[in-house]
Amino acid sequence: KTRNSYVHGYILYSYLTEYLNDFYKLNKNKTDILNIVDIGTARGFSSLCLAKALENKNISGKIFTFDILPNRSSFFWNSHTDISQGQLSRIELLKPWRDLVDKYIIFFSTATFNSLNIVDIPKIHFAFIDGSHSFKDVFLEINYLIQRLETNSILIFDDYDEELFPGVVKACNYLSSLNKHKSF
Repeated sequence: KTRNSYVHGYILYSYLTEYLNDFYKLNKNKTDILNIVDIGTARGFSSLCLAKALENKNISGKIFTFDILPNRSSFFWNSHTDISQGQLSRIELLKPWRDLVDKYIIFFSTATFNSLNIVDIPKIHFAFIDGSHSFKDVFLEINYLIQRLETNSILIFDDYDEELFPGVVKACNYLSSLNKHKSF
Protein backbone atom coordinates (compact mmCIF):
# COMPACT_ATOMS: atom_id res chain seq x y z
CA LYS A 1 0.00 0.00 0.00
CA THR A 2 3.04 2.27 0.20
CA ARG A 3 3.48 4.65 -2.73
CA ASN A 4 6.82 4.43 -4.44
CA SER A 5 8.99 7.52 -4.41
CA TYR A 6 11.70 7.93 -6.99
CA VAL A 7 12.96 11.32 -5.79
CA HIS A 8 16.08 9.83 -4.27
CA GLY A 9 17.01 8.52 -7.74
CA TYR A 10 17.11 12.07 -9.09
CA ILE A 11 19.11 13.22 -6.07
CA LEU A 12 21.67 10.40 -6.39
CA TYR A 13 22.03 10.87 -10.14
CA SER A 14 22.46 14.63 -9.91
CA TYR A 15 24.91 14.59 -6.98
CA LEU A 16 27.01 11.85 -8.55
CA THR A 17 26.99 13.63 -11.92
CA GLU A 18 28.17 16.83 -10.25
CA TYR A 19 30.90 14.88 -8.46
CA LEU A 20 31.95 13.18 -11.72
CA ASN A 21 32.28 16.55 -13.46
CA ASP A 22 35.22 17.26 -11.15
CA PHE A 23 36.48 13.71 -10.55
CA TYR A 24 39.48 13.73 -12.89
CA LYS A 25 40.30 17.34 -12.10
CA LEU A 26 40.67 16.34 -8.45
CA ASN A 27 42.43 13.02 -9.10
CA LYS A 28 45.76 13.31 -10.83
CA ASN A 29 45.82 9.59 -11.64
CA LYS A 30 43.46 9.33 -14.60
CA THR A 31 43.35 5.54 -14.28
CA ASP A 32 41.57 5.65 -10.91
CA ILE A 33 38.36 3.67 -10.81
CA LEU A 34 35.56 5.36 -8.95
CA ASN A 35 34.19 3.25 -6.07
CA ILE A 36 30.62 3.66 -4.89
CA VAL A 37 28.93 1.96 -1.95
CA ASP A 38 25.15 1.49 -1.93
CA ILE A 39 23.84 -0.02 1.31
CA GLY A 40 20.25 -1.23 1.09
CA THR A 41 19.96 -2.51 -2.50
CA ALA A 42 16.27 -3.52 -2.36
CA ARG A 43 15.09 -3.55 -6.00
CA GLY A 44 18.36 -2.05 -7.23
CA PHE A 45 16.91 1.31 -8.28
CA SER A 46 19.55 3.40 -6.51
CA SER A 47 22.38 1.32 -7.95
CA LEU A 48 20.88 1.69 -11.43
CA CYS A 49 20.68 5.48 -11.09
CA LEU A 50 24.32 5.56 -9.97
CA ALA A 51 25.36 3.24 -12.83
CA LYS A 52 23.54 5.43 -15.35
CA ALA A 53 25.47 8.48 -14.11
CA LEU A 54 28.77 6.60 -14.55
CA GLU A 55 27.76 5.49 -18.03
CA ASN A 56 26.61 8.94 -19.12
CA LYS A 57 29.92 10.47 -18.02
CA ASN A 58 31.95 7.55 -19.43
CA ILE A 59 33.67 6.95 -16.09
CA SER A 60 35.14 3.61 -15.01
CA GLY A 61 33.67 2.60 -11.70
CA LYS A 62 32.18 -0.08 -9.52
CA ILE A 63 29.10 0.04 -7.34
CA PHE A 64 29.33 -2.27 -4.34
CA THR A 65 25.78 -2.82 -3.17
CA PHE A 66 24.70 -4.62 0.01
CA ASP A 67 21.33 -6.04 1.02
CA ILE A 68 20.16 -8.94 3.17
CA LEU A 69 17.75 -10.07 0.44
CA PRO A 70 19.30 -12.62 -1.93
CA ASN A 71 19.54 -11.85 -5.65
CA ARG A 72 18.05 -15.11 -6.87
CA SER A 73 15.05 -15.51 -4.53
CA SER A 74 11.68 -14.29 -5.77
CA PHE A 75 9.67 -11.65 -3.90
CA PHE A 76 6.92 -9.13 -4.36
CA TRP A 77 8.78 -5.80 -4.60
CA ASN A 78 5.96 -3.26 -4.12
CA SER A 79 6.34 -2.52 -7.82
CA HIS A 80 4.20 -2.54 -10.94
CA THR A 81 5.82 -5.86 -11.83
CA ASP A 82 4.07 -7.49 -8.86
CA ILE A 83 0.80 -7.30 -10.78
CA SER A 84 2.08 -7.89 -14.29
CA GLN A 85 4.72 -10.58 -13.60
CA GLY A 86 4.24 -11.84 -10.04
CA GLN A 87 7.13 -12.58 -7.76
CA LEU A 88 10.55 -11.95 -9.31
CA SER A 89 14.14 -12.24 -8.18
CA ARG A 90 16.25 -9.09 -8.15
CA ILE A 91 18.17 -10.47 -11.15
CA GLU A 92 14.91 -10.92 -13.09
CA LEU A 93 13.67 -7.50 -12.01
CA LEU A 94 16.87 -5.84 -13.30
CA LYS A 95 17.01 -7.79 -16.58
CA PRO A 96 15.99 -4.79 -18.76
CA TRP A 97 19.13 -2.98 -17.51
CA ARG A 98 21.49 -5.93 -17.65
CA ASP A 99 24.16 -3.96 -19.55
CA LEU A 100 24.43 -1.45 -16.68
CA VAL A 101 24.25 -4.16 -14.03
CA ASP A 102 27.00 -6.28 -15.62
CA LYS A 103 29.28 -3.32 -16.27
CA TYR A 104 29.05 -1.51 -12.93
CA ILE A 105 27.27 -3.34 -10.10
CA ILE A 106 28.67 -5.90 -7.67
CA PHE A 107 26.04 -7.42 -5.36
CA PHE A 108 26.60 -8.61 -1.80
CA SER A 109 23.57 -10.50 -0.48
CA THR A 110 24.38 -10.15 3.19
CA ALA A 111 23.93 -7.76 6.07
CA THR A 112 26.68 -5.18 6.36
CA PHE A 113 27.56 -6.28 9.89
CA ASN A 114 28.54 -9.65 8.35
CA SER A 115 30.26 -8.42 5.21
CA LEU A 116 31.96 -5.09 5.84
CA ASN A 117 34.60 -6.69 8.03
CA ILE A 118 35.70 -8.91 5.12
CA VAL A 119 35.08 -6.67 2.10
CA ASP A 120 37.92 -4.19 1.77
CA ILE A 121 37.19 -1.36 -0.61
CA PRO A 122 40.33 0.77 -0.28
CA LYS A 123 38.89 4.09 -1.51
CA ILE A 124 35.26 5.14 -1.46
CA HIS A 125 34.30 8.16 -3.50
CA PHE A 126 30.51 8.17 -3.10
CA ALA A 127 28.10 6.33 -0.79
CA PHE A 128 24.35 6.03 -0.34
CA ILE A 129 23.19 4.58 2.97
CA ASP A 130 19.63 3.21 3.06
CA GLY A 131 19.90 -0.21 4.71
CA SER A 132 19.11 -1.01 8.29
CA HIS A 133 17.81 1.97 10.20
CA SER A 134 19.15 0.97 13.61
CA PHE A 135 21.81 3.12 15.24
CA LYS A 136 24.08 0.10 15.75
CA ASP A 137 24.11 -0.84 12.05
CA VAL A 138 24.41 2.69 10.66
CA PHE A 139 27.17 3.43 13.21
CA LEU A 140 29.08 0.35 11.97
CA GLU A 141 28.63 1.46 8.34
CA ILE A 142 29.83 4.98 9.13
CA ASN A 143 32.95 3.66 10.86
CA TYR A 144 33.72 1.49 7.84
CA LEU A 145 33.21 4.35 5.40
CA ILE A 146 35.05 7.05 7.36
CA GLN A 147 38.31 5.07 7.13
CA ARG A 148 38.05 4.84 3.33
CA LEU A 149 36.62 8.16 2.21
CA GLU A 150 38.52 10.46 -0.07
CA THR A 151 38.72 14.11 0.98
CA ASN A 152 35.98 15.13 -1.43
CA SER A 153 33.80 12.00 -1.15
CA ILE A 154 30.04 12.40 -0.89
CA LEU A 155 27.84 10.51 1.60
CA ILE A 156 24.08 10.53 1.28
CA PHE A 157 21.83 9.09 3.99
CA ASP A 158 18.19 8.25 3.36
CA ASP A 159 15.47 8.47 6.00
CA TYR A 160 17.00 11.16 8.18
CA ASP A 161 13.85 11.58 10.26
CA GLU A 162 13.99 11.93 14.07
CA GLU A 163 10.47 10.64 14.60
CA LEU A 164 10.49 7.64 12.25
CA PHE A 165 14.18 6.67 12.21
CA PRO A 166 15.95 8.01 15.32
CA GLY A 167 18.83 5.53 14.84
CA VAL A 168 19.72 7.07 11.46
CA VAL A 169 19.60 10.58 12.93
CA LYS A 170 21.72 9.61 15.93
CA ALA A 171 24.35 7.95 13.68
CA CYS A 172 24.44 10.92 11.30
CA ASN A 173 24.82 13.30 14.22
CA TYR A 174 27.72 11.15 15.43
CA LEU A 175 29.36 11.46 12.00
CA SER A 176 28.85 15.20 12.02
CA SER A 177 30.41 15.48 15.48
CA LEU A 178 33.63 13.91 14.20
CA ASN A 179 34.27 16.97 12.00
CA LYS A 180 36.13 14.68 9.61
CA HIS A 181 33.82 14.94 6.68
CA LYS A 182 31.52 17.65 5.48
CA SER A 183 29.93 16.24 2.31
CA PHE A 184 26.95 14.33 3.63
